[in-house]
Amino acid sequence: MFQEFWDKLKNILDENNYTIEFALLNNDEGDTIPYMFDLVDDNSIDQYSIDELNSGILSRGKITGKILNLPLESDLINIIEFHFHDSTDNINRSHEPIIFLCELPNIKLLKILSNYDNKNIGFIFKQGSILSHFSILLREKNIPAIICENQLNIKNETIVTIDALSNNTKQEDRIKYENLSIN
Repeated sequence: MFQEFWDKLKNILDENNYTIEFALLNNDEGDTIPYMFDLVDDNSIDQYSIDELNSGILSRGKITGKILNLPLESDLINIIEFHFHDSTDNINRSHEPIIFLCELPNIKLLKILSNYDNKNIGFIFKQGSILSHFSILLREKNIPAIICENQLNIKNETIVTIDALSNNTKQEDRIKYENLSIN
C-alpha cells in the first residue's frame, strides 16, 4: 500500500518543487492509511543554509516580546484562549508582542495564528523539525521561530528578543534577555 502511495506522489514531486505534508492514520480495522493534508509550492527550506538550520532557525525574523509558556497538554487550547482574552489595562493581548515558549511546533498551536497578529508573535521551541507542518506555516507567515535545545525555564512576562536573522550565531545566542528572570 505504501509503495502505491509513494508511486503516485513521486510523479508530483518529480515535476514540481512541492512540499507534501501527510500523516498516517489508523482506521477502525487497524490499517494504517496515508492522508495528504497539504501540498505547498515551497522552496523556502532550500533558501536556508546548513549553518542557519544547525543554529536553530525554523523561520527567519526578529522580535522582542514577553514570554508566554505553553504546555504540550490537552488543555493547551484553553490556555491560549485564556491568554488571548486576558487583558491588562484594557489592552488586547493580541496586539502586544508575545513570544511563545513551547515544547514542539505542534499543530495544536494553530489557533494562535488566527488570534494574534503575525507581526507581533514569535516562537521558541525546545525541539522540533523544519519540516513540520507548523514550521512551514510559520515560514509562510514570516513569523520568527527558533529551536533552543537547552531546557529553557523562562518565566512568563520576561522580555526577550529572539534573533532568527543574524548569520554566524550560535543557537544559545539567538535569545537575548531584557531582564534576567530564569528559574
